[in-house]
Amino acid sequence: MHVALAALAFFPPETVVDPPLTGVICSVLDHGAVGDNRTLNTPAIQAAIDTCHRAAPAGSTVLVPPGAYRPAASIHLRSNLRLHLALGAGLYGSSDPSDYSVSLQWFGGRHVANFDALVRGANLTNVSVTGSNGAALPGNASIIDGVGWKWWCWAKAEGRGMPLYQPCREKMEKKRDSIGGSDTNNEGNGHSGCRMLLG
Repeated sequence: MHVALAALAFFPPETVVDPPLTGVICSVLDHGAVGDNRTLNTPAIQAAIDTCHRAAPAGSTVLVPPGAYRPAASIHLRSNLRLHLALGAGLYGSSDPSDYSVSLQWFGGRHVANFDALVRGANLTNVSVTGSNGAALPGNASIIDGVGWKWWCWAKAEGRGMPLYQPCREKMEKKRDSIGGSDTNNEGNGHSGCRMLLG
């Protein structure tokens, strides 16, 4: 343990700067979002996404400034759009299943009714979700947290299994381009802690 800490001390923390924002930029604050960890911000965040997409269908950025934003339901992305969480910004899912919309989703070779993901997109191109890893300010990473542990508690209390997909999944169906720099097509049913650190 001391060797590992000594090695870390030898390499100073990397200076992290948010990537430059270009083109049309829409802040979720301009559409009524409040980063107080209490206000249900889904309508405001969705309005920012839809407005930004209409203003610049060829490419735009939706900015989530520092704060704790607790959406009630799924946020639906659009093509040619970047959702950027600033340093210290977090999107947090609701732990109440009734807050989530339900839609037909492809699972196991068939369509099933299921909860929509916290951040979702279908048949999109040129989409990215970006943020800061907090290396310069530990504890301030950009976060998308679907509070997946609460879903396990709900499932046990109800005496039934988990839904086929957990709302915590940042699920991108048939989409191209990046979440954190990797290409994904119809992401599988894993949940790895239901928390995504961006950067």
